[in-house]
Amino acid sequence: MKRMSGYAAWLILPMALTARAGEHTAVLEWSQRVDLSTPLSGIVASVPALPGQTVDTGALLLGLDPAPYKAQVAEARAETDRLAEEEADAKRELERAQELYARTVTATTELDAARLKRARASAALAAAQARLERARWQLAQTELRAPFPALILERRAEPGMAVAAQCQPPILFRLARADEMIARADLTPAQAGSVRPGMRAEVLVAGKPHRGVVRGVNYTGTVDRVYSVDVAIPRKDGMMAGLPASLRLIPQATLNRAPRKPSRAGRVQGGRCRSDHDLTRRSRESRAADSRRSPPPRGEGLKERDRSWPYAASFMGRSGLRP
Repeated sequence: MKRMSGYAAWLILPMALTARAGEHTAVLEWSQRVDLSTPLSGIVASVPALPGQTVDTGALLLGLDPAPYKAQVAEARAETDRLAEEEADAKRELERAQELYARTVTATTELDAARLKRARASAALAAAQARLERARWQLAQTELRAPFPALILERRAEPGMAVAAQCQPPILFRLARADEMIARADLTPAQAGSVRPGMRAEVLVAGKPHRGVVRGVNYTGTVDRVYSVDVAIPRKDGMMAGLPASLRLIPQATLNRAPRKPSRAGRVQGGRCRSDHDLTRRSRESRAADSRRSPPPRGEGLKERDRSWPYAASFMGRSGLRP
């Protein structure tokens, strides 16, 4: 018995090594980690977001004092209204000059002057409208919002803090996706050559498998870590960056492989499960019955409906014909 158990162990060991040959040691990382800032300068009025909090897309993270930017919008709107009236007046003057020129009352120089005045008024109005749009955009940027479902990793802003964005905007928040994690593993050049974005993978975290998709293969350029593969998986409760994991890449050929035929244990036919042995036995019985059956008769005068053996036998019996 001891010899048999040792022999069985030697048989099982290569199978276990083969099963683990395609696995890679991985580490969980944050997905889509970004640093958020504001392109505007101002005083921080409110910071409703907290570190470690999960927020939805568009949730308010920080708000600057909007008073100076509201004033810019009002100023730009007033300038736009004034230039719109001037443009309308220049248009009326041009129409009047064209009418007088058609009657040969005025000269060409007066018509050209009216056209130039209308063009200048239109250009000034377009510039004022652009300034108004920029003022409105700046007013909207006083509120910093989450660009995706995010987990707040770090908060560096407090109410009353002055933000100066002229030279280099300061980092106010550090976020990561709240619904996704990245399993990152090291690969050799030979292993990385067969990996493509979009491949399927299976990631094992804390003993639980998770299906994932390859996001990309990165070249690190270091000696010990030449290539790394990123596999995206859904984020579950308890998943944090730094947790160990293992991943297994699934080649496309495995996904496209045709389904295997039913085993000899049984096949489904007519709602029943029949084994290959039953099917073979029935086939032998059918061939034996066919061999015992006499060949179809040969004779003249048979109709098309009497070609079968029962009809032909009765016809020959009546007519005295022999096969």
